[in-house]
Amino acid sequence: MIIFIFISSLLCSVLFFAANARLKTTNWYKNRFVDSQKFINGIPNGLDIANLGSSQPKYAFDYTDIGRRGMNMALAPQPFHYDYAVLRKYASHFNKNAVVLIPVCPFKYLVYEYEDDWTNYKYYPFLGKTDITGYSEWKKAMVLKYPLLWAKRGMFRLLKDVAPDTSMILTGNPMSCKQVDEDAVRRINGWKRQFGIKNMDDFSLSAKNMESIEKNIILVRDMLSFCHSKGLTPVFVLLPVTISLKHHFPEKYINEYVIGSIKRSMVDNELILDYFHDARYEDESLYINSFFFNAIGRKAFTKKILEDLNKIIS
Repeated sequence: MIIFIFISSLLCSVLFFAANARLKTTNWYKNRFVDSQKFINGIPNGLDIANLGSSQPKYAFDYTDIGRRGMNMALAPQPFHYDYAVLRKYASHFNKNAVVLIPVCPFKYLVYEYEDDWTNYKYYPFLGKTDITGYSEWKKAMVLKYPLLWAKRGMFRLLKDVAPDTSMILTGNPMSCKQVDEDAVRRINGWKRQFGIKNMDDFSLSAKNMESIEKNIILVRDMLSFCHSKGLTPVFVLLPVTISLKHHFPEKYINEYVIGSIKRSMVDNELILDYFHDARYEDESLYINSFFFNAIGRKAFTKKILEDLNKIIS
């Protein structure tokens, strides 16, 4: 009996470690850490410019071949407190007077932290324990070494894997005009559900959302003060979207909860670059959907924002 139990336990262990090792080679697992890879590879020193941010900024900036050393530090998704954590960790990689772009998406101030713990997993490969919400040594080992323990439905990817994430290399919009419109509707309806907004034209925010805004304002002020203390130049950026998505956002909302929140966060009259209202970037051919730039779109946008910064910041 003892021998049977021993052999069974050994067999289960062998099967577990074999399946776990196989799972780590799947695209499903690699896609979970696709944004972390640039930090794992190493952030260069001597940065002249870099952006923080979440999903939209991830697709908005490309600093290759610009004549200056830049870095896209966005991860998807990412609230302000992780923007600040990333900035603190890599502040020594910036040159003096380097520009730190702080993109503000339409609902950025409404999220203080995400409830799903899996959104914290992507930080385990490169951030320290004091910067990761809900950090534990056991969780770090589970996330990085034993994904089979948290994969749940992901275990089925051992049988049928997903495709690798190639969204960053798309040079066109794979969606038709109708699909872009439908994508915009899906996104705005998803945000309305997430934040409990019944009508964007006559919106009222919940107490939780208002609390998140106030917490983020305090946090952003701290982040701005940190930038100034390190000799960095923080610049707020409102990113553009397709016309299909843009018309779902009333001016009242943008002015009150986006631009208004930014202004309440300022500590030294920081610069705001507003491209949300720039009609040159409404064309869906510059995007991969209704919200994210494609490779051509972000190259053109990055070039424009650098030109504008050169004119404004001496």
